[in-house]
Amino acid sequence: MNTVKKCLVVFFLSMILIGCSSSNKAAISEDVVVYLEQFGPNNDSDTYYCYTKSKDGQPNRSLCLYDIEQQKEEVIFEVEDSSIDEIYYYDLQDEIVRILVGRLDKDLHEEVDLEYQYNTASKEIAQIDYDENSLAMDTKTTYASVTVDAGKKVLFKKTIGESTYYYSVDGGQNYLPIEGLDDKAYSESGIYDNSLIYLDGKIYGVITAVYGTGHGPLGIVPLQNCLTSQIKEEKLFVFDPKSETADIIYKNSTGSSRIIGYCDGWLYTFNGTEIIRTESNTKKKEAVAQLNISGDSKFSWCGNKLIVFDSEKEQVVCVADR
Repeated sequence: MNTVKKCLVVFFLSMILIGCSSSNKAAISEDVVVYLEQFGPNNDSDTYYCYTKSKDGQPNRSLCLYDIEQQKEEVIFEVEDSSIDEIYYYDLQDEIVRILVGRLDKDLHEEVDLEYQYNTASKEIAQIDYDENSLAMDTKTTYASVTVDAGKKVLFKKTIGESTYYYSVDGGQNYLPIEGLDDKAYSESGIYDNSLIYLDGKIYGVITAVYGTGHGPLGIVPLQNCLTSQIKEEKLFVFDPKSETADIIYKNSTGSSRIIGYCDGWLYTFNGTEIIRTESNTKKKEAVAQLNISGDSKFSWCGNKLIVFDSEKEQVVCVADR
C-alpha cells in the first residue's frame, strides 16, 4: 500500500464545510446500517480485507479474505456444523487472523467457545486454547489509542452516559477533558480505535451521536448495528497532541449522509448512492464511486484504498482509490 500523503487542516475549515453535504440529492434509507469499520485514508499496509458469509442459509458461518490488490475472495474457514456453530468475532493483525466460534452444546444447553488462528502467509489454520478474558468488556467506559511519533501513544476515553471526551499523553496516568468535544448530544456515544487516524502530526476522528440506549445490561449502542434513524449527527474533529487542543472540522446533522474519510483537505461522505469527496477551500465536489446498495453496508480504508462491503450480498462491491 502507498503511504498516505500528508494531510493539513485549515483553522476555519469547519466554517467552510458545515452543511456542504446537504446539497447531495440522495439520502441513506432510515432502516439500514452504514458502518465505518476503519477510518482513513491511513497508513494501514494490510493486503487483505476480512468478512463473514452465510452457509446453509445461516449467517456468519464462513470467513473470507479479500485480496485488495487482486480483488479476489478466498474462503479460509468454515464452521463444522452450521446448525450449532457461529463465528461471532474475528480480526486480522499482521499475518494472523483470529477467529472465535460459539458452539451451542445441545446436551448442556449452553454455548462453548472455540478459537482458531489462520496464517495468511502459510495459509495454515490451527485451533488454539480459548482465552475467555481476551474480549472481556465489563465497563461503560470506552477506550481508544493512537500511535504517534516515535511509538508514543495518545489515549482517549469516553464513558457512556456522560458528555465529556478525555485524552492522555502520559500513558494513562492522567486524563484531561478535550475542550470543544463536550456535547450532551453525544452522551450515549463512545470513542473507538477504528474511528481514529494519525496523519502529519495530528489525530483525526469521527464521533457519532445516537438516540436512546443500546442492548444488554450496559446499554451501549453498537454502531455496527445502528440504523440510520438512530443517528442524531456526526462530527469530524482534529486533535493536536502538541497543543493538546481539538477543533471540529465538519458536522453532519442526521445520518442521511455519513462521514467515511478525510485527507489532504478532502472530506469523503456517503449519501446512499454515491461516495462524494468535497474539497475544503473551494467546496468542489467529486463523485468517487457510484454504488448500488439497498441494504446494510460497511466502509473500511486500507491505506489509500476504500473497501465497500454490501452486507446483504455478503461481498465486496467496490474498491475505490482516494
